[in-house]
Amino acid sequence: MYERTIYGGKLGLGDLGGSHLHFSFLRVYDNRNSLSHDIFKKIDTTIITGSSSRIDTNYVGITPQENMIAGVNWGLKLFNSAFQIKSELAVSLFTADLYSNALNNKDIPQALSKYYTPRFTSSADAALSSEMAINLRAVQLKGGFTYVGPGYTSLGMGTLINDKQIINGGIGFNLFSGNFIMQTNFQTQSDNLAKQKLYTSQRNNIGVNLSVRPIQRLSISVTTNMNTMTNNAKNDTQKVNISSGSYGVNSNLQIDIAKLKNVFSAGYTTQISSSKNVLRGDTKVSSQGITIGLNTTYTEQINSMISANINSYGAGNTKNSTTSLSGGLNYRMFDNKLNNSLTYSMVTSDASLSNILGYQLSYQLFQQSSISLQTRANFFSGKGASTLKYNESSTTFSWTYRI
Repeated sequence: MYERTIYGGKLGLGDLGGSHLHFSFLRVYDNRNSLSHDIFKKIDTTIITGSSSRIDTNYVGITPQENMIAGVNWGLKLFNSAFQIKSELAVSLFTADLYSNALNNKDIPQALSKYYTPRFTSSADAALSSEMAINLRAVQLKGGFTYVGPGYTSLGMGTLINDKQIINGGIGFNLFSGNFIMQTNFQTQSDNLAKQKLYTSQRNNIGVNLSVRPIQRLSISVTTNMNTMTNNAKNDTQKVNISSGSYGVNSNLQIDIAKLKNVFSAGYTTQISSSKNVLRGDTKVSSQGITIGLNTTYTEQINSMISANINSYGAGNTKNSTTSLSGGLNYRMFDNKLNNSLTYSMVTSDASLSNILGYQLSYQLFQQSSISLQTRANFFSGKGASTLKYNESSTTFSWTYRI
């Protein structure tokens, strides 16, 4: 790696969480002399022209780079944060190879040439991100726009993906003193902003979350999430057309039986994904899950839980299912400083059966320090063609100190 120098700074007014105006600057450059250029030389072949010959060479491997970014970040909050808007704009100059020839172009401002030398491997582009939100007691609105040009590069944030445009938004409702809550959101993302690629890809997402409390002790939630990814390729080889969706409903009921506090829970989820590429075939994958559970509180120190879960999976002619049963008892002692937990679970599928026993003990020595003991035993046996059987156990002791 080349020796790299990074420096930058920020100057502004206000906190990022409120109204503010900030200016930022970043400069990154590699030292070409920190590595010999000859170590990347590659001799391809000897070319004969007439009575003379020459060696054709090129350079492979990493190259020394340079990057300069200037940006502005501003935000505004009004009416006790009921109205919020914030935006960030940055301009990037990036050179992929400092050994490439410098550009001699009269259109380049001379003031820029004093601080940055444009080369044949240089690019310049901008990135913009803007968000707006309106938060009222019963209604919430939000929207956002993100643009990262295909030539935008930041060596200070290597995970940033350029060449993308994102538009997102959502609306939410909070009605009847919180007994009806609904949140919707959408997002669409596309690339090929400069039309420099053969195809343009697009990703879309729509989600809806609904929470209803018909009575004080009963709550019901419904979730929906749908995704699509496509491109505009005309030939079947490069065509992309993938869709997926997940849907779920969950409920919780609080009820007292024999002076014991109980919470019944039940839920159902399903996920479906498919690819409609003609060459790959209409591949469809689906899964479903059903969960029921009961949590009982006997005293402030003792509570128990039992649950059952059934999952099924299907892809073409392949189908699998898994069923699990679990239970546990928790007992707190000595002003809740000592916690004992005993658990059991059974997991059975088409291929195996597992019975798992577990015990965990933890004790808070001081406010920042605690010790714990965990022990676990697993009894495994295969089914069908698998005759594998084994038993395993483990015990762990740990001490934790928070600074």
